[in-house]
Amino acid sequence: MQRGGGGGNGGNGGNGTDAAQGDVFGSNTVPDTPGSSGGSGSSPSLSNNYGGKGGGVIRLEVAEALLLDGVLTANGGNGAGGGGGGAGGSIYIKCATIAGSGKIRANGGAAGTTDAGGGGGGRIAVHYNAVAQANLPWQPNISFAANPGRYYKSIKPRPGTLYFSDAHIYPHTGVSGSGRLVNQGVTEYQLTSLAVTNGSLFAFPVGTAVTITDNLTVSGNSAIELDNGALTVGGDARFSSGPLTGYSFESVLNLHTGAILSVGGTLTAGSGVLQVRGEPGDSGLTLSVGNNLQLESGASFYIYCGATNALVTPLTTYLSVRGDMSVASGAWFYPVSDGVSGGSALMQLRNLTLEAGGGINAVGTGFTAETVGIGRGFGGAKRSTDFHRGGGGGHGGKGGRGYTQEATRGATYGIHEAPVWPGSAGATGVSAGNYGGGGGGLVKIEATGTVTINGSILANGGNGNGGGGGGSGGAVHISCKHTAGNGTITANGGACTVSNAGAGGGGIIALTDWTTDAFSGTITALPGTVGDAGDAGFVSRLVSHELVAITVAGDPVPHGAPLPYAYGENGVWSGSVLTNTVISPADEAAGQRFVCLGWSVYDADQKLIATGDTTQAVFTAAAGMIQVWHWTNMWQLAVSSGPNGALTVDPSGWFTNGLSTTAVASPDAGYSFNQWSGDVTPQQATATSVTVLMDRPRRLQANFASHTPEAKVWAGSGAWDEAGRWSPPGMPGPHDTVMVGSGTALLTDSTTFAALAITGTAAVVFSNVTVCCDGNLLLTNSATLTIRSGETNGSDGPFGARLEVGGMMRLSSGTKFRPESHPVNGGSVAVSVGRLEVAVGAVVDADGAGYGNRGGNSVAGYGLGGGGAGGYRGGGGGYGGRGGNGTGSIGGAVYGSESAPDAPGSAGGTHDRGDRPGAGGGLIHVEAIGSITLNGSLKAAGGSGNGGGGGGSGGGIFLRCTKFIGNGTITANGGNAGESDGGGGGGGRVALWSQTRPTLLDSVTVTKGVGGTGAADGTIYWRAYKAGLMVIIR
Repeated sequence: MQRGGGGGNGGNGGNGTDAAQGDVFGSNTVPDTPGSSGGSGSSPSLSNNYGGKGGGVIRLEVAEALLLDGVLTANGGNGAGGGGGGAGGSIYIKCATIAGSGKIRANGGAAGTTDAGGGGGGRIAVHYNAVAQANLPWQPNISFAANPGRYYKSIKPRPGTLYFSDAHIYPHTGVSGSGRLVNQGVTEYQLTSLAVTNGSLFAFPVGTAVTITDNLTVSGNSAIELDNGALTVGGDARFSSGPLTGYSFESVLNLHTGAILSVGGTLTAGSGVLQVRGEPGDSGLTLSVGNNLQLESGASFYIYCGATNALVTPLTTYLSVRGDMSVASGAWFYPVSDGVSGGSALMQLRNLTLEAGGGINAVGTGFTAETVGIGRGFGGAKRSTDFHRGGGGGHGGKGGRGYTQEATRGATYGIHEAPVWPGSAGATGVSAGNYGGGGGGLVKIEATGTVTINGSILANGGNGNGGGGGGSGGAVHISCKHTAGNGTITANGGACTVSNAGAGGGGIIALTDWTTDAFSGTITALPGTVGDAGDAGFVSRLVSHELVAITVAGDPVPHGAPLPYAYGENGVWSGSVLTNTVISPADEAAGQRFVCLGWSVYDADQKLIATGDTTQAVFTAAAGMIQVWHWTNMWQLAVSSGPNGALTVDPSGWFTNGLSTTAVASPDAGYSFNQWSGDVTPQQATATSVTVLMDRPRRLQANFASHTPEAKVWAGSGAWDEAGRWSPPGMPGPHDTVMVGSGTALLTDSTTFAALAITGTAAVVFSNVTVCCDGNLLLTNSATLTIRSGETNGSDGPFGARLEVGGMMRLSSGTKFRPESHPVNGGSVAVSVGRLEVAVGAVVDADGAGYGNRGGNSVAGYGLGGGGAGGYRGGGGGYGGRGGNGTGSIGGAVYGSESAPDAPGSAGGTHDRGDRPGAGGGLIHVEAIGSITLNGSLKAAGGSGNGGGGGGSGGGIFLRCTKFIGNGTITANGGNAGESDGGGGGGGRVALWSQTRPTLLDSVTVTKGVGGTGAADGTIYWRAYKAGLMVIIR
């Protein structure tokens, strides 16, 4: 009776009895194929027997925002009778942003009966503008699903694919889904929390690192799957999902082929099955739990260990629990050794409690039988030459004889007081299906506290089938301070089905290092029953060694969280073999992380006795030992491309400190390379290939410009190089005109454009850059332009930022231009323009934008004329005039050029209680080829002090042009002291250069601030200036 196979699309279908499954096909990113139909059955006992139809195709392209509160569905149809399920179809969405609380479905159809194949999941792809999506005030609450259909014969139907433009909205708190994520280039998912529920069957991409800062919850018939990646949970993790009957997900947690699990808080298995698998050849799989590990009733936790070459240790998997482990009645923990090499697990914890009716089950999970008649393992049995009966596996005791032949018996091996290997397999018989039983597994526990066993620890060998021999008992080694309970510990050999095959020998059980042994239950390592009996194994109960202290340290400083022996002093048993593990990389923050280079162990006399280059230190404990983890730092490089081009070499990733790497970009047809933005120097910015030294975190973005000039319009708030904030998309190029009408635009990279208009309530901020505007720069309505200078080393004079305007710079009424000097170094802003116009009600405002105050008690202000400190009141800052003396503190000195001031004003000093002094006035430095029209105001006054703080000095104003027009005001006054006996700030410096004497000179003020004694007014200077040719070199 044939049963139909399931159709395939994003995931393969399940197979049916005598029918193959449908294969995967189609595109992950642009799905456009319908799901395949399921196959028909041929059972006369079932009606219809039709296969389900495949799901169809939905293609939805929305120019702007998509609000989805309804349902998009392209599910496969269910099979009838013995028919297979149809595969889910394809759904393709392209939009600027997506929001809502709807549902998107491309599920496979269920098979008509349990031994037919369910349909594979379909494909869902959602493309959106990543920048625009990230800036939505709320993210979608949409449910995505590409589940497989139920049922299969032996090959499982698989989930379909889910593709998103980035990792921002999915997985995301409030967004549920089912399927396999296939996001291209996304290898790390950073989540605050994750709840997988409501039947979600969720698979991360292979090799993904998933970090959840807070808690992880899996419930409601849901599951998570991850291959060859890392799942790190900063808080608690709880798995409480019911059975997923008929689905391809067998358990609530599936971590395969070397996946790492790390939980910072408590790991709770409420119900369902958890599986973690070591990769073949993996010698360091670590499962770490920062608090407690709790298996509640109904939970099953499987750990499948990786292979070992046994050059150092057969232990390949480490379960490190910083707190306690508890197994409730009805719950079981399954450590499964590698069946070929014997690689096994070590459990390190504080206290272990096994309740009656629950426990640790390693029955038959050791070495496995081969099909050629020899059991695997050091005590693997052989098959008899007469009647081809399998001998029993050996371990603590020899295995039984296969058909009375001594040579078939499995041999003994292992250390009775400290076993480290699982049991060996019985030999197979000659007939089909006559397999030998697997050896019992290894249960190895290191507890710093109490092990209470009221349930069971089972490491028995597996039973032979037919003429196969029984597997030997495995090993149980418990090292702890106290034992308690009345349960059962067994490592018995496996039985046989027939009397002339060999039963398995007994295993090895050792309870060591205890100071109190109060366990009163049953301990047995007996040979198997039925067949030829093997020998009993060994049971040891040894008193503890001496408790000694070892120290764990970090070089050059500690990083990460070693388990189970933390940094600092740890109490351990002398002579015990310690295994300490640390997760690397560690302490990742702000683009920096630390990588473990290895470890060293020194004895009490500081002599090196052991070293390694792994993240797992293994050594024998002795008093006074120091175990050191060696660390180095790495920096993150994030390289991206704006629209209209691509990266031909993308070195994004982590780099050891001091290494260099190169990124290369290439424009699309019709576009040219504009510049790199981010952490590059202006000299590097314009080359398509850029090499950076990784001495800090760096961000690079390649930007491209159209050959045809474009009008760029800004929206929202963010960085200037955010492509999605511009319309048309992309950072402006050198021939583009720019309009910023709202929000805030922050520019931190030197750049060039054709013209700039800032209007409405918009704010534009340039920081530590040179900006070239070839045409006009206009401010209207209530717009503001702020330019912040970086530090200067003097190679470019005193200027740490420049604004170069080829045409007119106009400030309309209500607008403000604010040049801010560096508060410590004094680097300032230089402005060169064709001509400058400042309308009535407009202002160039550098008040308090000069040298800043240092803070603290009795500290002089920054600047060459910083106000003195040390007395009861701070002194005032000096510049064009000296600062006033405060009680016990002198005023700041006069400095700078009277004819061409090129520095900001200095800050006042603090007094003995640390009250904040006033900052110095900034520097307004403008050179115009034509005229300067001033009907508004230019201000560079010093700030006033607070309490006992001194006032800041007036700043500097230097204006050069052919002529001055208008009747505005110019001020560079000193700031007042906070109290009358504090020092007022000295006046600043104003210098005007023009062809004729301006009437504006009569409205210039550089008055000293009020307070203290000795403060002086600043200077006012005019020079007759003959206009010539001004050349701006870029």
